[in-house]
Amino acid sequence: PWLLVVAAMHAASWIFEIGVGILFALAAHTAITRLRTRMFRNLLQQDMGFYEAHVSGELSSRLINDSGMLQSFAQFTSQELLQAVVRFIGSLFAMFLTHPTLALLATLVSPLNWLIVRRAGAISGHYGVVQQETLAKANGAAVEVLGAMRTVQANTAELREARRFMRQLNHFLRVVVVTVHTQTLVIFAQHGLSKLRDVAVLALGMHQVVAGELSLGSFVAFNTYLSLYEQGFSSLANIWLNLSETLISIGRFLQLLERQPSIAFGTGQRPAECRGKLEVRRVSFAYPSARDNLVLRNVSFVADQCVVAVVGASGAGKTTLGRLLERFYDPQEGALLLDGVDFRDLDLRWLRSRIGLVEQEPALFDLSISENIAYGAPEGTTTEQIEAAARAAFAHDFIMELDHGYAARPGERGVRISGGQKQR
Repeated sequence: PWLLVVAAMHAASWIFEIGVGILFALAAHTAITRLRTRMFRNLLQQDMGFYEAHVSGELSSRLINDSGMLQSFAQFTSQELLQAVVRFIGSLFAMFLTHPTLALLATLVSPLNWLIVRRAGAISGHYGVVQQETLAKANGAAVEVLGAMRTVQANTAELREARRFMRQLNHFLRVVVVTVHTQTLVIFAQHGLSKLRDVAVLALGMHQVVAGELSLGSFVAFNTYLSLYEQGFSSLANIWLNLSETLISIGRFLQLLERQPSIAFGTGQRPAECRGKLEVRRVSFAYPSARDNLVLRNVSFVADQCVVAVVGASGAGKTTLGRLLERFYDPQEGALLLDGVDFRDLDLRWLRSRIGLVEQEPALFDLSISENIAYGAPEGTTTEQIEAAARAAFAHDFIMELDHGYAARPGERGVRISGGQKQR
């Protein structure tokens, strides 16, 4: 009967661990999926000044890698922490209950071990953050180069870009080496102190067994508890070594998650009608990354339902003016008004839905031709409306020559069609 009871307890423990593991995994994946989606939506609403200061590859790395560390913490670290705490406290209680003197001797080195682990954790945390930042920069460089392969190959710059990427990874590798050395020294010091403790416990325990002050069974049981205590302490130490890096990564992820754009969505007026009278009133503007360099200075004009051409030398601010009209930025001085209402008092989505923008370098997504044409159109745009727009842009004929017509995909950034076709 006792064997059946023990077998049942082991089976129940095994089933419990499997169940807990599945629950932690499902909860972590579900939570991280929602957080990644929420963060991506928040990134989509950030102002252009934010994107001036961040590389897209770096942001994508933080979106995936930092959230991956949060997932690992939620799925594995929290579970390991719970098990380690239970093992550590339970075995410590059992040791003192079995033999207080041996227990006191066994735990004498623990404070020193913990001081070593804390110091090493701070060092590992610092270099862990440097690792993440270096890897994010390498990812940004790779994304930038892979997105401009025609330019790279046209200028025979393959080896140069490979060397640039290698320099980024070599820096990452040097940081990893420092981190590994630090963690190895900690493990060596911790194990060395633990071995000294084991020798002292063995000497005192065997002396008491020989003297008849301690039974052999109690001594064997004490060593079993000591082994569990060491496992719990080692698990807590490993968690602490990685905790600083994890918390900093989680902090950076949450910082992006909660960042509020300087130009907010969802507020402002939504007029029932739009006449289209545009007024630029004494506008001065400098980009956030160079606030001392005014690109526009005291610019004023009125366009009331007429065609206006803005001309000027290269760098005079024509493109910048277009960006202000889309309200990618707000001017430092002056105002832009639509039908007499300041842009800053209008709902941002409403304003942009009234403006058509054709950039010098058109951006296409790896969606169907139809989806690209209707990208800025209201939901429910019909096939007839899409084809009418294509005919108006003299694009219908070449679209129909593609293998799948309007269902064809132009590839990332439109690499499968010509520059002139992209512009149409």
